[in-house]
Amino acid sequence: MNATVVVGYDESLASRQALDAAVEEAELRNAGLLLVHAFHWAVPASPISVVPTDLEEGCRRAAELIAARGLTHVRSGHPELPARTVTVAGDASDVVAGAAADADLLVVGTRGRGGFQGLLLGSVAQRIVAKAPCPVLVSRDRPTEPRGRALVALDIAEDAPDNAALLEFAFADAERRGLPLHALHVWGDPWSQDYDVREDVLATAKKTVEDLEFRLAGSLRPYRDRFPHVAADAVVHTGSTGNLLVQASSTADLVIAGGRRRRGGGMRIGPAAHTLLMHSECPVVLVPVG
Repeated sequence: MNATVVVGYDESLASRQALDAAVEEAELRNAGLLLVHAFHWAVPASPISVVPTDLEEGCRRAAELIAARGLTHVRSGHPELPARTVTVAGDASDVVAGAAADADLLVVGTRGRGGFQGLLLGSVAQRIVAKAPCPVLVSRDRPTEPRGRALVALDIAEDAPDNAALLEFAFADAERRGLPLHALHVWGDPWSQDYDVREDVLATAKKTVEDLEFRLAGSLRPYRDRFPHVAADAVVHTGSTGNLLVQASSTADLVIAGGRRRRGGGMRIGPAAHTLLMHSECPVVLVPVG
């Protein structure tokens, strides 16, 4: 077994949610689970200050106990799942993202609707997503009733990044879950919606949408051939990308989107992806692209 699912765990409500989601994902992928806990100890007040060794060891032991309790929770319900823990001193986002260097999936939790209304992704989780070297699942409470489809958001503009990794992940994941896949591209088209424009301009806009639909369908064709058990369709909408993706999330069990790879590692999360991560009504996977 080479596949690995990584999850950060600190006994918070969000991390317990993420741990349960990570267990589901590991079983779905026939993968092992790596539970990561990052911890800090006291920083010397000055270069000549010394932190007592027993304090450092106390912090490490406490961290190991937290990780061990998480592992006990996993094994109590899933004794057959290969799972292990690692505790590392350092910034949580660096530690968790670093542990996922060779992972198939990294799982982070949301903090619920406490605090600022609608801000579901905490600052540490946001930094983990931005630094992640692999696809990241941002967990949510799953819908009470399955909605029966996965959704992949595709950017097919001329200057868009290569979508190969995104489509590979989306089709493989839909196949594992036994879900049809709905591909969506949003074309921002404010001038034809917000102004009283001429018929020839509206006709040009209509032709542009038709061309985008043709391009979108073409991008799916090789993956339809490789994943014949996945029923896939495609549609182009016009309007606000972030708002339309959030609306679409209310009809999906999972939304899969792309984040541009950054030269130094991690992903650049654009405005639409950020809106989706903050307000989606189902779990979201962000896949590095480009």
